[in-house]
Amino acid sequence: MQRILLAMALVAAVVGCDRQEASVSTAASTNTSASKAEDSLVLGAEVDSETERDILQLDAEENVASGRGDTEGMIDRMLADDTVLVNATGRIVTRPQLMATIRHEFQKDPKRAAGAPRPRHDEFWMRRFGDVVIESGRSTTVNPDGSFGPMRRYMAVFGKRRGQWWILGREVIPIDHKRPPDSPEVLAVMARAHASPTNTIFVGTDPEPEVAEQVNTLTIAQNEANFTGDGGNLMRDRLLADDVLWLSSTGHVQTKSEYLAGVRSAFEKNPNRKASGTINTHDDFIVRRFGDVVIQLGRSTSINPDKSPGPQRRYMNVFLNRRGEWWLIAHGATPIVS
Repeated sequence: MQRILLAMALVAAVVGCDRQEASVSTAASTNTSASKAEDSLVLGAEVDSETERDILQLDAEENVASGRGDTEGMIDRMLADDTVLVNATGRIVTRPQLMATIRHEFQKDPKRAAGAPRPRHDEFWMRRFGDVVIESGRSTTVNPDGSFGPMRRYMAVFGKRRGQWWILGREVIPIDHKRPPDSPEVLAVMARAHASPTNTIFVGTDPEPEVAEQVNTLTIAQNEANFTGDGGNLMRDRLLADDVLWLSSTGHVQTKSEYLAGVRSAFEKNPNRKASGTINTHDDFIVRRFGDVVIQLGRSTSINPDKSPGPQRRYMNVFLNRRGEWWLIAHGATPIVS
């Protein structure tokens, strides 16, 4: 209840000031270049060629290592014990669970697994925000006969620690298809996986309680704004960076303007949805801090017209702190199947 009240207060505050667009427009003609940069909602930067090469090399090596059961521990070296991972069924998995699953799939038929064609990775997107790099790509299954199968969109957050790149967070989203649930066999493998008691690596920290409260409140406020067509311009002016990476729950990439246009269109088609009490609920938050970046996992549940719970999605939000305020720089949502 407290979070909802805080979210409503935040929305009201933004609606009330609406960034005073008229006065801002008038003052803009006399602003210096420095002040314009200060007000910019473009929060990231292009990735330099060396870093881009390193990230794409890691992407390729991870793809190969997965097919070989990671016998050399390459993927394991990229993951910390506090890396936040969401698989293609919307399940949160730990580092040991992911590694156990990769090894299990390889051990079932090592020769076939090692010789099978690896998924094709393309459609890369990359952006740097402070000391982290966010990458997105498309993974396409290659069948034994060379034809293409199901596709997935993935988002990975990289941070450089101790001279090497680490995956801080990763989410996988099926593109335009429903993923089968994790099999009982795989679930049993995950249940047996445990972290090493002697070899633990943490690259982030638990956030301060007020920071976790702030980002969780922003997420709830963003949900509220969705069902008002962003009428108060909360998402446009206060929450979303102009260069935000937005991955839909069907695995498609959207720009900020494309996403907000969809929000407005959905509101115009059904402006009474919020009043009917069928907006999504958000809960099950996990928040991890990596310097000026916070990664938040949450669960979104659709509410049916009869008020019963409907489909659920597991989402990953990436927030960046700029001048004491948290901004959403990346979002991905994976339908939860069970």
